[in-house]
Amino acid sequence: MGKTEILKYSVGIDVSKKTLQVCMSQIDTLQTVTVKSTGSFDNDLSGFKVLLSWITKHRKNVLIPISITMEATGIYHESCAFFFHGKQMDVSVVLPNTSKKFMQSLNLKSKNDFIDSVGLAQMGAERNLAKWTPISPNVYQLRTLIRHRQTLTENLTRIQNQLEGLRFSGYPSVDVTASLTKIFEFLGDQCEALNKTIESVVKSDAVLFEQCQILSSIKGVGILTAATVIAETNGFLGFNNERQVVSYAGYDVIERQSGNKAAPTRISKKGNHHIRRILHMSSLSLINNKVEPFHGLWTRVFERTRIKMKAYVAVQRKLLTMLYTLAKKKEKFDPCFNPNWHTQKQEKADVTLIKAVAGSSLSALLEVTELCAA
Repeated sequence: MGKTEILKYSVGIDVSKKTLQVCMSQIDTLQTVTVKSTGSFDNDLSGFKVLLSWITKHRKNVLIPISITMEATGIYHESCAFFFHGKQMDVSVVLPNTSKKFMQSLNLKSKNDFIDSVGLAQMGAERNLAKWTPISPNVYQLRTLIRHRQTLTENLTRIQNQLEGLRFSGYPSVDVTASLTKIFEFLGDQCEALNKTIESVVKSDAVLFEQCQILSSIKGVGILTAATVIAETNGFLGFNNERQVVSYAGYDVIERQSGNKAAPTRISKKGNHHIRRILHMSSLSLINNKVEPFHGLWTRVFERTRIKMKAYVAVQRKLLTMLYTLAKKKEKFDPCFNPNWHTQKQEKADVTLIKAVAGSSLSALLEVTELCAA
């Protein structure tokens, strides 16, 4: 047997709030993954620099490709990902559910930070993972503002419900009511100020403004909805098809069936909940305004299932794929567009042509001419 050669170095990073548990592995021509070294580093700029030196020390051949794999852990992984991407290194950020399934396939019975880093390193070595693309500063700022607004809105609703409960209580407290009223007014003012800031950020960026104008061309989709979808998907960069977008938002349908037993199908909800939340509000507006093709879809699904929420989810999924298509094509929404129009027109022209040739009908020949010129 000939001498084996190293094909790839892989660094797996298990990220926590304060530390990075790191494992560096290599895979050879026999597809054997070998752990070279492990270590723990601080999750800050100084820790990143020490980690970079550590990687350089153990990377014996700079010509051999190297990849860095980490889980998406809220916001704690972002600084690390930005740092190594800036060093021209291939960074992959995987969903926790994806890495969990991979490690289960390795039959690992225990779980800790060290084992997770080893599993991530092996995952990066064995698989050709998608490369992480950093978002632009304006999109990052927009996402932060929108998520903060969502938090304020949720608190606003909570305070409003408390005030409503106090109004019907047997012994309402004047002091608590006054306090909640002040908080409610303050949160309302903050939401209004954030709306203006979000609009200002969108208008200050020509690309963001154009994208928002395109997506909000659908009646029922406002600037806030468009900005949320753009911020949470990074303007759909990194997505190659509708299926990926649907899965990212958690609208992908999962099925559980074995033999004669089959559980009802449902959406996974394992995706970006910020997108699902904003699209839920937009779907209500689309149905109330009877915007096609969304209203027709809602009607068909509701008539078949008699469950309104399933119909609304179907509309949300359709809306998301429509927004993706409009953004990729850079075209505004046309409510009169019928994707089958050209096919139907051609079929009608073919039938009329057959009639014209067979019956030598002058009116039929004129109709063919008009159809072909349309």
